[in-house]
Amino acid sequence: MSEFGWSYGKSGLGLREDEFSWQASIEADKFFFLRRLKNEPNVLSDFALGSVDEHTASKHVAEFLSITGSSSLGEKIVLTSIGSADSDRQRALAASEPLVRVLTHALNRLSLVPKHVGIDKLRSQWCLVVSV
Repeated sequence: MSEFGWSYGKSGLGLREDEFSWQASIEADKFFFLRRLKNEPNVLSDFALGSVDEHTASKHVAEFLSITGSSSLGEKIVLTSIGSADSDRQRALAASEPLVRVLTHALNRLSLVPKHVGIDKLRSQWCLVVSV
């Protein structure tokens, strides 16, 4: 099935790409959306999980990273835009907990183990930084 350039596989994961990024969605939840930058493959500029349960989300995240080249992730993965820099650090850290769990499980599926997880303020947003 193809909708707006999406190509959906048997798992339900939809993929498309443009000159700047790879993107993923799932048929079951149109609010699930991932974007990985081609010029910075360790950066996920969009990491919206919608209302999908964490187990299913981690499966799709792992599949997306695998298809787009998990070997090019490097030693640090950055999820940008997890919160406005106007919010305090503790609030941003608490809001990132589900993202950390999903990403950790996804990386484990790819035989990668997070060594350190933290948040940094980059430009005008909080970003999640995971060392592997």
